[in-house]
Amino acid sequence: MTDNSGDNFRLSREDIEMFREMNQVEWDEFVQYHQLPHDYQRKLLTSLAVYQVNFTINNNIRPGKRGKDILERFIDLQPNPDFLREEVYNARKFMLSRQSQTIGDQRQNYGLVVGRIQSGKTAHMIGLTLSCIEKQNLLQNEQIRGTKRTSVVILLSSLIDDIRKQTLERLVHRSLPPNRIKSILIGPPEEKDFATNTKFKRMFAKFLEKKDDKHDTAIIVVKKNHHVLSHLENVFDQITNPRNKIDGDVLIIDDECDYGTQDGNNADQNQSTNETSTNHNLRSLIHAIRTKFRTRCWYIGYTATPYCNVLMS
Repeated sequence: MTDNSGDNFRLSREDIEMFREMNQVEWDEFVQYHQLPHDYQRKLLTSLAVYQVNFTINNNIRPGKRGKDILERFIDLQPNPDFLREEVYNARKFMLSRQSQTIGDQRQNYGLVVGRIQSGKTAHMIGLTLSCIEKQNLLQNEQIRGTKRTSVVILLSSLIDDIRKQTLERLVHRSLPPNRIKSILIGPPEEKDFATNTKFKRMFAKFLEKKDDKHDTAIIVVKKNHHVLSHLENVFDQITNPRNKIDGDVLIIDDECDYGTQDGNNADQNQSTNETSTNHNLRSLIHAIRTKFRTRCWYIGYTATPYCNVLMS
């Protein structure tokens, strides 16, 4: 919101749309999370009434306690929250324990998450993403707080576009609270993937150039395809004066990393040219982010069949 103090605060169009999409429970979460006092709630609700947005004032704010962070909120909605929480915590703590402290040497900024088929890898993937993009001081578990949060997440989904759409839908509608979605650039939308979505490419470039005052984080969900990766790298390459453009880390998550992104020149398999090109373009993208933008870039692979990853050169 434009001005959170005093009598003369203004609501942006994005604020109004965010509140319009809330229900009473989400309003209560918003009030608790931001610790909004009663008088401020009244002022806010008075302004929102003009737009036919009506909530009940939350009188149950617990002093000194904030609402759940986006990670805990997501985990609590999952079928087996205790198990998922432990696994996400362990993965995040492992990342923090081995992350490079210097930009020049990032050889250890790689990870592999192994889980059986239908074991909850997608939920783990989303949970790990949320632990990285949340403001680190807001995370309830101090052991998984990093020095800075992640600014850009690139999620490589399946080669099948329907899987990309499912992952995107799960992120937008089943993982993030409405008040947080407005501050994250998530896409590209379901209609077109990154390579053919000129509008979204411009939006992402604007975010990288720090000309976007609406979003503090970007989550890019794309098909695992060398052509798409080439378009993605082109957007990064076109940024002028890239150093210090990205405030936080970059996280690349490779779903089903045993397929499509293996190095065909080293793996003991007869792979297609496209798969080798995908590996080449992915390496090139990671190198460009690390060297041109001078920021830490993580690569985390997810797989149910780790043997080709463990045994390859």
